[in-house]
Amino acid sequence: VDIIINDSKNGGERNLEAGDIAILVSGHKDAREIKRRLKSVGVDAVTYSQEKVFETFEAKRLLFVLEAVLEPLNRMSVNYALLSGLFGTRLHQLYQLKEDETLRQLLTDELYLLQDIWKRDGFMAMFRSLLYKNGRLDELSSLRNSERILTNLHQLADICSVVEQDSKMNPNALQSWYLREMANPAKDDEQTLLLESDQNLVKISTIHGSKGLEFPVVICPTLWEGRDQTKNDFLSYHKSGGDQVIINIDQTNTVGRGRAELNSTIESVAEEVRKTYVALTRAKYECRIIWGTHEMSHLSGLGASILGRVKLLECHGMKVREDNDDLTDHFFTDFFQNLSESDPEKIRCIITEDVDARINNVEWTRKGDAELRFRPYNGRNNLPVQKRVESFSSLSGHKSDATEPDYDQITEWYAEAVSGVQTTSKEKNIFSFPRGATAGTAIHKLFEHEDFYFNRALSTDHTNIANEILEEYGIDTEWIPVIDNMIKNVVSADYKKFKLSSVGSSDQIREMEFNFPIAKPDTDMLLRVLRKKVSGVSTTEIAENFLTGFIDLIVRQDGKYYILDYKSNYLGNNPEDYSNKKLEDEIISANYDLQYHIYTVALVRFLKQSLSHFSYENQFGGVMYLFVRGMRPESENGIWFHKPDEEIIANLDKILKR
Repeated sequence: VDIIINDSKNGGERNLEAGDIAILVSGHKDAREIKRRLKSVGVDAVTYSQEKVFETFEAKRLLFVLEAVLEPLNRMSVNYALLSGLFGTRLHQLYQLKEDETLRQLLTDELYLLQDIWKRDGFMAMFRSLLYKNGRLDELSSLRNSERILTNLHQLADICSVVEQDSKMNPNALQSWYLREMANPAKDDEQTLLLESDQNLVKISTIHGSKGLEFPVVICPTLWEGRDQTKNDFLSYHKSGGDQVIINIDQTNTVGRGRAELNSTIESVAEEVRKTYVALTRAKYECRIIWGTHEMSHLSGLGASILGRVKLLECHGMKVREDNDDLTDHFFTDFFQNLSESDPEKIRCIITEDVDARINNVEWTRKGDAELRFRPYNGRNNLPVQKRVESFSSLSGHKSDATEPDYDQITEWYAEAVSGVQTTSKEKNIFSFPRGATAGTAIHKLFEHEDFYFNRALSTDHTNIANEILEEYGIDTEWIPVIDNMIKNVVSADYKKFKLSSVGSSDQIREMEFNFPIAKPDTDMLLRVLRKKVSGVSTTEIAENFLTGFIDLIVRQDGKYYILDYKSNYLGNNPEDYSNKKLEDEIISANYDLQYHIYTVALVRFLKQSLSHFSYENQFGGVMYLFVRGMRPESENGIWFHKPDEEIIANLDKILKR
């Protein structure tokens, strides 16, 4: 193209470049197709749009993933996340994830890991961990229109990360904000689609998105399109002089149907004319229009502009090829040629193909003509029983909600039912502190409070935290001094080389939830296995249930990982009542050994996935059950420690899988 561009930025002139050319199309589908065809002949392009990134399909893709990360056990959410393409794009991969329980469990574990990263390190860390794992970025890059997909995803991630940090949002709050943005995207430029590349490439834009812009050269390949509204079963148009929408559902040739066809056609053509005006006025130096005459050319924006309103109404319901002296096959091409001859310096018309052959290839079919047939359903005769979610409490036969932490409701619930929450003792100390599940939950919440830090606890006043928790659970605030003293006793009690007072925020995970599929074996058999009364057990049951639980605290210290669980059980009024022998009796009677063996299986699975070379012997420190009523400084009372044999954990892991 022999065009010289006035380059005001550099104060001179230059030749036309690819970035000076804009292709304006009717819709995003046309933009994608033209971009694909340009790429097939070696011409790279970028899509320019004023569409908001929260209106794109990538926004829906990312939403599916966020919902799965927040609810890894919600099978529907996970299936939607798989269809997003961010976990793999090939059908055989999706089929394997659906059918292979081991692969499905690996996916569930990854979702929980992503959830943990999101909570600990923020949205962007989670997003990068998702996208840059298992070659997913490479796979997305191989897709058609990959530049647009990746640009949209990264733009969404950047926006989410900024909002998360500026508004201090947790994952659930950010997901709620994300949903609101999708429903009503902000109008600021920050959410407008970014260009896929900052290189000097051909720009492709919708006509609507080009409003207010100017390009040196504009190509309009779709202005010839005209849509016959009479082919629609349902017709809509606005009532004259108002915003009320009228919908006509007549399926026969009634007077009302005819009037609706006319009104709907007029509205449709008027919109096409407006789009045509926008497209033709975007060019600074040259505008190129591609035209192809067909039966409905007069209903296109450019065709209607040439005909005018009066002639268009006369031709309503007609086709270009019909016996009409004015509207013939060559009406529009003759018009363009005459226009070119009237001002050859500014307008040029080039006929590039046989118009008759093009017209004859166009066929119209009315919707609804095909016979509707229903295929018989040959699906399943029986529906499988709904999967159950098991927990330590349900395996032990105690009152509990599998989706909530246990919080000592195993044996203490019975004490609460008999004695109530409050104690009748006049002396207020940790032994007379209220018993039961409510009091146990309150103690747990103290150590899980966001303002509680182990490595600062000995020098911190916990009055505010204690007051907040006690009021929440209906316990008299006169117990605040007892609670503060209990916290300091727990934190200062060292067990061998392990020191709670040295635990920093980066070396702990509080309330880690785990979920994995299991075949529900006999609880007595499990206890016999872990107590070494039998060497193993076999079962043919399929892993159709899920085992879930919450580990109070996981601590990393001196390269080892420890499981800690708080216990508020009342065993007596003296520290000696919480000696190792008394604790062992309580552990066995309440089946807590089953609990911490299950916790160990869950943590070991997590560490094997998270660490490249995990060693049970060298990196797993063991389990500590902290019976808080009996703990004192420089004493091992109240601390139950055990490191299960690696062989037992491996055997238990195998049993729970199948």
